[in-house]
Amino acid sequence: MTSSPDGSTTAQQDTWEWSPAQGAWTARTSAGAKPAARTGAAMAYDSVRKIFVLFGGRAGSGYDYQDTWEWDPATGLWTDKTGSGTKPSARSQHA
Repeated sequence: MTSSPDGSTTAQQDTWEWSPAQGAWTARTSAGAKPAARTGAAMAYDSVRKIFVLFGGRAGSGYDYQDTWEWDPATGLWTDKTGSGTKPSARSQHA
C-alpha cells in the first residue's frame, strides 16, 4: 500500500523482505501466481513450516478478499491455498 499526500492509498502487489542484519529491504516480487493487489490483509508466520500465511485484504475497488495464500521466503514463491469449504468471511484491516 502506498499513501499519497491527501491520505488516500493504492493497493500494491509487491513483496518485500526486511533483513535486520543488513538493515535493508530486498524486493522479493517473483514471477508466477501471487495474490491480487490489496491493502489491509493480515499475515502470520508459521515457524514450523517456515512460511508466511496471508488472508483477506481489500482491493482498490473496495472489494474484500476471502482468499488464503502462502509465501515461502526460501523460494520467493506464492501458493494459493484458498480451497473450498468453510472459511472466514471476507475482510480487511483485521489482525
